[in-house]
Amino acid sequence: MSNNLYQENIFSRIQDMGFISWLYAKSFFKSFSTESLFESIDKYCMFIGYSKSGKTFLSSLLDAHPHIVFANELPVLRCIDIGFSRRQIFDLILENSHAFTDAGRRSRGYSYKVPNQWQGKFNQQLKVIGDNKGECTTLNLRGRLWMLQRLYSTMGMKIKFIHVIRNPFDNISYMAMVKKSKLNLNQCIYYYFGLCETVLTIKEVIDSNDLFEIRYESFVDNPRYYLENLCQFLDLNAPDDYLEDCTSIVFEHPVKSRYEVTWTQDLIDIVHEQIEKIPFLEGYTYSS
Repeated sequence: MSNNLYQENIFSRIQDMGFISWLYAKSFFKSFSTESLFESIDKYCMFIGYSKSGKTFLSSLLDAHPHIVFANELPVLRCIDIGFSRRQIFDLILENSHAFTDAGRRSRGYSYKVPNQWQGKFNQQLKVIGDNKGECTTLNLRGRLWMLQRLYSTMGMKIKFIHVIRNPFDNISYMAMVKKSKLNLNQCIYYYFGLCETVLTIKEVIDSNDLFEIRYESFVDNPRYYLENLCQFLDLNAPDDYLEDCTSIVFEHPVKSRYEVTWTQDLIDIVHEQIEKIPFLEGYTYSS
């Protein structure tokens, strides 16, 4: 069962109380034996945003740091909503990271394995722990901002947020491809900008010093610079060998999913109009 802990659908059986009870009991009893591993943690970090923004890539690079562990697609806010404790959540995150690494760190056809570094484990002291389920987190906070206070209360430590921004046409196109049985391209446009509006609301209630915003395209252009700054944001040094190994797997150019679906001029115009309403999307166009 543990090898499934990194998969996106871990809580798709949310109504299966037998499964939830098993997971709760498993993490509850195991957390007593792993508690000492978490004593040095002083920050929890989570992503907000959208699918196909680059968050899996960035979180995998962070997970390669000797003092950071990141889960992949673990719905932490749902865990908190159900009543999991901090110790249980940390144990699930650690197991998730280990399982994802053992499975080759592959997601949607891409490999996010960093050679020679610390993915799925850590060196002596664990300082930062987190999850990357950005879209699910954003959806969970829509109309439920009180969950942030519950998050702070459960974690009992500094919370840091990462918001990865990507050309909206690529985000929306990818959504249309994976949700094509449920949503058409026009519906995905409004779904995406609904997420953007929720992100704006989240930004209004969290400390700006606790938010790191980054454009994925800028990161790909200068990965070492932005990764070093991201580590500084988490109050950690970035060793040279860590930066070199991480940047060695960065793609030369971002994948442009917009060219894999058919965009009419009317839909392009709608997106351009919506972009003007979202400050952090300024400058993005279909052709950029």
